[in-house]
Amino acid sequence: SDDLLRLISDMLDISAIETQQITLEISEFNFTILLNDSIRICKFKADEKSLKLFAKNTSLPRKFLGDEKRVRQILVNLIDNAVKYTSQGSVTVTASYQNNVINIAVADTGVGVAEQDLERIFLPFVQINADTFTREGIGLGLSITKELVHLMDGEITVRSHPGSGSIFTVSLPLPVS
Repeated sequence: SDDLLRLISDMLDISAIETQQITLEISEFNFTILLNDSIRICKFKADEKSLKLFAKNTSLPRKFLGDEKRVRQILVNLIDNAVKYTSQGSVTVTASYQNNVINIAVADTGVGVAEQDLERIFLPFVQINADTFTREGIGLGLSITKELVHLMDGEITVRSHPGSGSIFTVSLPLPVS
């Protein structure tokens, strides 16, 4: 039921993004709690695959002003994708704060993405699969993530090599509460 709810929410979000109807709800939130909750949401799938899931949070201070729901959505989408495309090894989430910008990196030891596909993975309904890999989902997570990051005046980048994993990095300007 959670997966179905996420699928429906993703469809509504992509529709709202395409029609420019999505808005941010700015409030105070505790980033440490948000990060821990995001890790907890993805931990079950990581445990099923015997993956190690690490978080390293050096973002001081802990409370920011921003859209907590959308920041959580970005984190969960990136962590969930990392777990989905990693069959062994680990997923590491690193967060830091500098010059009013929170930097979040999600690194995995998964299948990786070929250089020619790095831009395509952010398109709606696109999944890049190696011949032997099939993944659940319909290919909206990264597209929604990219749009939410841009809506918050942030930046998302990816570094990846087939067979050696990926690192997705998000930089979001978030003022301290």
